[in-house]
Amino acid sequence: MEDFDQYLSGKMDAEGRRRFEQKIATDPALQAELRVREGLRQLRLEAKVAQASTARREWERHRNWRRILVGCAIAGLFGLAVFVWVKKEPLPPTPPATQWPNQEAAPTSEPLQPTDEEEIAPVLPEKKTTEPIQQPIAEAKPNLDQLPPPADFPNLRGEDVEAYELKKLLDQVWYAQYPPAGFKLDGAFEEADALLMGREYEKAYGKLQRLERKLPDNDTLRMMKGFCLMYMGEGTEAIRYFDAVGEQPLPTQQLLEWYRGQCLLLSGKREDALVVFRKIAADPKHSYQRQGKTAVRFLE
Repeated sequence: MEDFDQYLSGKMDAEGRRRFEQKIATDPALQAELRVREGLRQLRLEAKVAQASTARREWERHRNWRRILVGCAIAGLFGLAVFVWVKKEPLPPTPPATQWPNQEAAPTSEPLQPTDEEEIAPVLPEKKTTEPIQQPIAEAKPNLDQLPPPADFPNLRGEDVEAYELKKLLDQVWYAQYPPAGFKLDGAFEEADALLMGREYEKAYGKLQRLERKLPDNDTLRMMKGFCLMYMGEGTEAIRYFDAVGEQPLPTQQLLEWYRGQCLLLSGKREDALVVFRKIAADPKHSYQRQGKTAVRFLE
């Protein structure tokens, strides 16, 4: 049924959504159909979560290899710098040739006898002075564990031209903040919160899925699941959760508006995303006006 597809994908407007929910509430057959469709959609999402988790593990394996190679390269360059510096040390000066009193006469093997008027100062052995080798100051070897984390963008699959262009565009405009300012959590969400802080979005989403079966539906759960889905590349599903968040303080509402624009871009709806970003860029009181202006500049 087309109504089910629009309802579950978040494309239905608010009035149509309200009428459809009223219709479902009075029709057990529609309720059963909705549960079946949500179950199928959930299975698809869980399959995507598993696929994304595998892709992330492969990416981390390649990242660790890159760290090892960078460390070896730095060590090699440092060793080469020390070797070149040592090779450049100047050789000791050549002593001057002996000057004889009579250049025409060959020197005899007998030592010259001093005259009465001459005072011969004792000849002391020349004291060699060697300059200390000036070694270059060794640069501190960077601790790879303290390097900035890699750019954290949504996990987009595919290497075709469209996917490559979208990744490049997201690299230029993407901005996300977790946890949002003033975002308060109780004990039930501590594990999922820790996973999100560690950028383990697939694991965090799985944890929230299990919590959803135990807790009543609430805005905190919607906000966190939407954030996970956004980073998993599921823009349409993320919008559905963000749109379901109730009335919030102005900073949170502005954050959700910015996230909605990013999710539209993730879903390939470039023109719709541009409308949202233009609105943000035109509002001088919007917390994300600067990000909105940047997005408009790259999208236009």
